[in-house]
Amino acid sequence: MYRSTGRKLEDPDLLESIRLTIINNLLKYHPESSARLAMGEAFGIQAPDKKLDVDIATHIHVKNDGPKRSLLCIETEDRPGLLLEVIKIMADVNITMESAEIDTEGLVAKDKFHVSYRGAALNDSLSQVLTNCLRYYLRKSLDVDIATHIHVKNDGPKRSLLCIETEDRPGLLLEVIKIMADVNITVESAEIDTEGLVAKDKFHVSYRGAALNDSLSQVLTNCLRYYLRKSV
Repeated sequence: MYRSTGRKLEDPDLLESIRLTIINNLLKYHPESSARLAMGEAFGIQAPDKKLDVDIATHIHVKNDGPKRSLLCIETEDRPGLLLEVIKIMADVNITMESAEIDTEGLVAKDKFHVSYRGAALNDSLSQVLTNCLRYYLRKSLDVDIATHIHVKNDGPKRSLLCIETEDRPGLLLEVIKIMADVNITVESAEIDTEGLVAKDKFHVSYRGAALNDSLSQVLTNCLRYYLRKSV
């Protein structure tokens, strides 16, 4: 039982416990509601007809809410333990959670958090780090499989264009650059893009001032494919 004190709840463990209690009571006393709840898949009498495409369903935004805190908004597939999972990820990158507003609409969790870093709002770099970490780990927990595609083609006599599509994750750019450095490939420029869960990156590269020949292109492709697959 939970007693109302008129105060705003900020304890994440208690919030998660209350959320799960409400959902469990819905499944127990209103079993027909399982068709509209994500947890109905495992615990209800009828699984949801609508299955979420997690590539579309996960949305993460961070914006400043004054000089001392930022507002983190997350929309993702609802599941048991989600709140604690999010808080652990924030703790791993030293982000302080000041308060949480938890909401669930059908299959979707819509959560808001006031967060800070050392008593101040998050800057752009830290906001991006937090967003990337959340996107990566929330996706990882849903067992999403994203194929890796790598293509190399000449872009004139002095450079080649390397195109990579793979699962987005923290540290991906540094990982790719290190792999190219290991095979003595020079990165001249990079164009970094992310669409949902997929990183779509392009690099102009060269070897000793010239475009890559077929053999070197194949070596680079094989190395990237091996190490990117290994790190997932």
